[in-house]
Amino acid sequence: MGVNYSKSYYYEFSGWDSEVTAATENVTYKATFERKYYEYTVCFLDFDDSVIAQKTYRYGAAVEIPETPVREGYIFVGWDQEIGKVETNAVYKAVYEIVFDGEHTDSDSSSEETSEDTESSVSSEEIESSSSAESSELEDSDTESSSSVNDGSAEISSSSTAGGNAKKGGCGGTIGALRGSVLGVCAIAVIFVLFLRKKENRG
Repeated sequence: MGVNYSKSYYYEFSGWDSEVTAATENVTYKATFERKYYEYTVCFLDFDDSVIAQKTYRYGAAVEIPETPVREGYIFVGWDQEIGKVETNAVYKAVYEIVFDGEHTDSDSSSEETSEDTESSVSSEEIESSSSAESSELEDSDTESSSSVNDGSAEISSSSTAGGNAKKGGCGGTIGALRGSVLGVCAIAVIFVLFLRKKENRG
């Protein structure tokens, strides 16, 4: 059974300092311990989880980094985490980037994203321009329709007013003529009455 003192090592009981025999007198036995070192496993894996290198180390030891792995069509860019001194069991996995014509994916991705952003921006501007033009045409059309309606209303109103005035004028003329006729008849009647009175006076 071991006794833990640190992450680096521990002591393991290894026996007594002298051989234990039958008791014939007072005797003292002292325990002896052996120092044991903790060992930690450090493993390096490739992209497909195959083992590139594996080794055990004592606590605080420096890790031996394996040779740079090779993967066809990709470039090795490092390990998935920082490699420090051994403190516990650890697994490091290789990280790659795909390569096109000797260039990294990052550059290609940036170019594609920039191109897509530009196309998206141009498309947005074209859509906005088209929408503005259509809105302007619709507004012009609405304005023309409104003008036509207004013009039509004005014509109808003018026509109605003129017609009304014409009718009123016609009625006024008729009434005036009737009044003239009545007055003429009345004048004749008065003259006739006066004539009759003169004739009676003479007789």
